Amino acid sequence: MSKKSKIWIASILAVIFVAASIGAITMYLVNKWEVVITMKGDSTSTVEYGEQWKDPGATAYGTSTLFTFTHDDLKLHTTGKVDTSKVGTYEITYAAKYRGVEGKKTRKVTVRDSQPPAITVDGGEQITLPYGLPWQDSYSATDNADGDLTAKVQVDGQVNVNAAGSYTLRYQVSDSSGNQGTATRQVTVMQPVAPNADPAAGLDKVIYLTFDDGPGPATAHLLDILAAKGVKATFFVTNTMGHTDMIGRAYREGHSIGIHTYTHKYSQIYASEDAYWTDFDRMAQVIRSQTGQDTKIMRFPGGSSNTVSRNYSPGIMSRLTKLMAVKGYTYFDWNVDSGDASGHTNSASVFQKITAGVQGKSVSVVLCHDIHPTTVDAMPQVIDWGKQNGYTFLPLAPGSYPAHHRVAN
Repeated sequence: MSKKSKIWIASILAVIFVAASIGAITMYLVNKWEVVITMKGDSTSTVEYGEQWKDPGATAYGTSTLFTFTHDDLKLHTTGKVDTSKVGTYEITYAAKYRGVEGKKTRKVTVRDSQPPAITVDGGEQITLPYGLPWQDSYSATDNADGDLTAKVQVDGQVNVNAAGSYTLRYQVSDSSGNQGTATRQVTVMQPVAPNADPAAGLDKVIYLTFDDGPGPATAHLLDILAAKGVKATFFVTNTMGHTDMIGRAYREGHSIGIHTYTHKYSQIYASEDAYWTDFDRMAQVIRSQTGQDTKIMRFPGGSSNTVSRNYSPGIMSRLTKLMAVKGYTYFDWNVDSGDASGHTNSASVFQKITAGVQGKSVSVVLCHDIHPTTVDAMPQVIDWGKQNGYTFLPLAPGSYPAHHRVAN
C-alpha cells in the first residue's frame, strides 16, 4: 500500500473516531436519567376524623430519555404522617434516587370532621313544671373532635314559671369545623293551684313513685329512666351515701325533694326530739344548698308507724308527727310497698309487688329505695304498665294524699 493510501485511510479513521467521540459526548450530554414514582390510589384523599388511614404506598423505577431499559424496584423513602386525631391537611412524600438523580411525589390527605356536636338536655325534651317553681335549665354539649362545648351553646327562648303555658327552647352550638348541633325542648308550666291543693285532684288513677335512703350510685340511672319515660317522682333523701349532687339534678329535672334525715341512724335520730331536729335540719341545709329552695315534705325513717323508735325514746313518734304540722311540714307514709327495703329482691319481684299493690286504689303512694339497683331496673316496666293501664304518675306536693299510717309509738 502506498504511503498516500495509508495517509488517506488514517484520515478517514480519524474522522470516524472524532465523529464517534462527538456522538458519544452528545449522547451523554443529551441523555437524562429519570426516577419515575407511581402512587397507588389517588394523589389526594379525605379521611374522617378518628378513622384509621392506611398509606396505599407507591412504586419507583429508574430510566433515561435515550434508552428503553429500566431499573425497577428502587428503594423508596417515605416522609410525613397522617394524624386522624387532628383535623387538617397532611402531606406524604415519596422519594427515590437513581444514578445520582432524585425523584419525588407528594400525596395530600385531608382529615375532616363532618360529625355535628351532640346536645343533651337534662330531664328530657318534654318537661312539665309546677306553676311558680323555680327552674334552672340544664344541658350539655360534646363534640367528637372539640370535646366539651357546653359553654358555647346558644339558647333561644325562655321560660316564665309564673305564667302557665307551653314554652319552646332551641339550643344550638357549632364546632371548630363548622358542624352545627341542635336540640329542642318543650317546657309546659302548669296552671297555678292553691298552696295546699292536691295535684291529683280530679284524677282517678294516680301513682306517686317515692324513693327513700338515697341518693346512691344507682340514682343517676334512675333519673335517666324517669327522663326517658317522661315521669316525675319524689325523693326522700339522706346523706348516708354521698352523691348529693343528684339531689340538685333531680330537682332541676322537676322531681320533688323531701327530707328523710341526714344520717338515717335510728339510735341517733330517735334518741330525743332535739337529736331528731338537729339531724333533720342538717339534711334541710344540704337540700337548700343543692336546690336553692326549702322543702316542706318529709318522711320518717321507718315511717310514722315504726316501733323501733320505742327502744330509744317512748312516745317520740306521737310528738314528732304533731310537731311536723306546727313547723309547716307534711309527712308522708305509703300505701304500697315495693318490698325492696331488705335489698334481697329482684326486679321481677319489685314489679309484681308494685303492680299488685296499686290495683284497686285511686291514689297509690309507692315506697321504693333507689339505693337498690334491682329496684331501679324494675322502673321501666312499672312505668310502662302504669301508662298502659291508665295511671298518671305525679310527684308529691304538700297537698298530696299523705297515706298516713297509725302511729304506734
